[in-house]
Amino acid sequence: MAISGCPDRAGDLRDAVHLARPGDLSGPAGAVYLTWQQAVARPITRDGLQRALPEIAATRIVGWLASGEGAPVSRAATALETVLTEAPRAEVLALILADAALAQALRQEQVNGCFDLFQQGR
Repeated sequence: MAISGCPDRAGDLRDAVHLARPGDLSGPAGAVYLTWQQAVARPITRDGLQRALPEIAATRIVGWLASGEGAPVSRAATALETVLTEAPRAEVLALILADAALAQALRQEQVNGCFDLFQQGR
């Protein structure tokens, strides 16, 4: 959220979702949290990520994830840079896909990095 200029932090993201009543709009912080929650709940596959990010074509997701080579952190950084080059205002998407690229390079089945911090309120 800080990258996108919003003052909300991890606890704000969590609270925006967990303290909302059914039918309440969660605001920008809650929208970020829900998007990340959907992304980490699915396997790192084309279809899994496309269901979590329905506004993005599956072919773009696959291309962005495949953009990096080498060590896991390099792959994540390249994915982040590639997404932000093509979509400069898509910080949340870029971070989710960078986390997915990192998890994929580490041979994990699901994205879980930053979301764990959100759950802990850090």
